[in-house]
Amino acid sequence: MGPYRNILLASFGLLAIAVAPTYGQTHKDIKAIEIAQLPPFCYGRYVEGASAPEFNIPRGCGPGMNHYCFALVELIRGRRAVGNRGQRLTHLKSSRDQTLYTVRAMEKYPDCPIRAHVEKTLNEVNALLMGLGQK
Repeated sequence: MGPYRNILLASFGLLAIAVAPTYGQTHKDIKAIEIAQLPPFCYGRYVEGASAPEFNIPRGCGPGMNHYCFALVELIRGRRAVGNRGQRLTHLKSSRDQTLYTVRAMEKYPDCPIRAHVEKTLNEVNALLMGLGQK
């Protein structure tokens, strides 16, 4: 990675500073490190000034899509909660519920541009829950 490592670290630092004032706008205590793991189409929910179309869930997906970015935050937290089974289950179940809500919201919108992303998330959450002995 060489000289690009410093650029990458500096960029992440700027992202952390840029999102710091917006914690909790739509999800309590969201951290910059969590926002950095989200797809760009979720930035509109969590980053002040991120209003361009690429920072929001694309049109053509139907109502109720606002739950999906929350589902992704919960998935990130569920992945991170290693060592605390109860906390991990809570986050993963919340992610599953919000992702299923999103899937239902997309039913009448077969051309939703993020459909594959949502389905992949649901598969990952279900696999993680199965690994914890949950159905």
